[in-house]
Amino acid sequence: MATLSRRTFIKRMLGTGAASLTAAVTGGCRMRLTDDPPPVDRPAAIETLPIDGETAIAAEVPRLVEPALPPTLPMPTTSSTLPLSATATPAPVPLITLRADVLNYGWTQLAQQVAEAFQDTHPHITLQWRSVSDWRDYPNQVAILRASGQLGALVESPCATLTAAWALDGLVTDLTPLIEADGYDTSGLFPGALAAYSWGGRQVGLPLVAHGSQHVLLYDEELLDMAGVPSPTETGTLEDLTAIAEEVVRSRHGLWGHIFATRLPDAYPLVRAFGADLLDAKGTRCIIAQTEGRTFLGWLHDQVRQARTAPSAREIERGPTAMWQAERVALYYTSLRHAVALIEMQPERAIGVLPLPPMPDSSRAPAVMSGVGYCIPATSNHAAEALQWIKFMLSHETGVRLFAEGYSEPGSRMSCWSDPLVLSRLAASAPIAEVLGHAAPERIPANLATEQCYQVWNAHVPQMLAGELSPEDTADRITMGLGRIIGGETPPD
Repeated sequence: MATLSRRTFIKRMLGTGAASLTAAVTGGCRMRLTDDPPPVDRPAAIETLPIDGETAIAAEVPRLVEPALPPTLPMPTTSSTLPLSATATPAPVPLITLRADVLNYGWTQLAQQVAEAFQDTHPHITLQWRSVSDWRDYPNQVAILRASGQLGALVESPCATLTAAWALDGLVTDLTPLIEADGYDTSGLFPGALAAYSWGGRQVGLPLVAHGSQHVLLYDEELLDMAGVPSPTETGTLEDLTAIAEEVVRSRHGLWGHIFATRLPDAYPLVRAFGADLLDAKGTRCIIAQTEGRTFLGWLHDQVRQARTAPSAREIERGPTAMWQAERVALYYTSLRHAVALIEMQPERAIGVLPLPPMPDSSRAPAVMSGVGYCIPATSNHAAEALQWIKFMLSHETGVRLFAEGYSEPGSRMSCWSDPLVLSRLAASAPIAEVLGHAAPERIPANLATEQCYQVWNAHVPQMLAGELSPEDTADRITMGLGRIIGGETPPD
């Protein structure tokens, strides 16, 4: 990793924090477009994350009352000859308050509701929601609490850049010794989600919410039937979807075949469907100019510019969601929670759901493991107790409730996704989980300049789709731009 001064490191950490939260959190917890439907996590009397442009309303969080000590048993007095050792009273377990500095999202609202049940089984531990912040304020809030020596015993972090920054800066502790001492079995968690919180051989967090970003396919069965095109199947490939989209455009005037994200980080699942990636495993080199990356950019260019199966940015009317709702597109690639929201908003439509398939010659899972996890600050005096809370929230029962009651995706435990309550709401959650079982987390640049790398991609790919650059030139320019950034230089305007 490029050498950074502490001041530069902290500045970059805070600068990338919001971008990391946006990528990891918004994939499952807020809608991206002003005309998007309201999020799924809106049970009665619980505030949810606002759509862009709305004002966040912080829910009142009741302060939990510490439980009273159990009464001390009296000393037996029936025999004056009773040995003193037989009358000793066990010392009471000291009461501990776990102060949590976390995000104000659906999973935290559920956590506040189940805290009492946790305390019933751990009567010496009290949860205190000392700081509950919106994602825009959260990285700065944690930095302020840390600088003042007031950071609590529990924090949340989206996987990828912010977690890496906190790990490298020593803000979070290695959980490996705690997990080993406790005997906690992590084998039931998604491997990719667990790997997303492993840095430098240390397990610096445990995943709470997991999802695969925009790797869920919605298809309108009636539109496809009217166009005389068969619906996609679970055994199909992205090549098959491309052929379906092309047939739809030929058969129905004014109907688009498919619509998908082309900007990072939302475009990552499609990139991986071709076996490609933006960076190498160490985050020190851009590899989009390799064969797989060039093939992806060529496919993207062909779908928008040549085959005309997907609209360009200028042809998207009021956003992708609005076009899907208006039945202007037959296939739509989106996130799991956005897919659920769209299905439940239009129950009269015959909508099929599948995980995004790869191209025939690709063995990579077409998804990027994203989400939010729990971390324990290195300054915490109650790490063992915090692990007990993490285990409670990572249980099968809690994960099922997260989705079944509308708070977030199913938990990071693989079994949650095939639970009957989850399947009753979205039958496709089981095959989606199979893909997630092989999905890897996002690769981030070694110098943590994630947002700057996004900016290079998001500047050149639109130029390509507008006909200003060829796919070959686009791959070369992205490679050059990222090379300057990873090397510590600022790319030219």
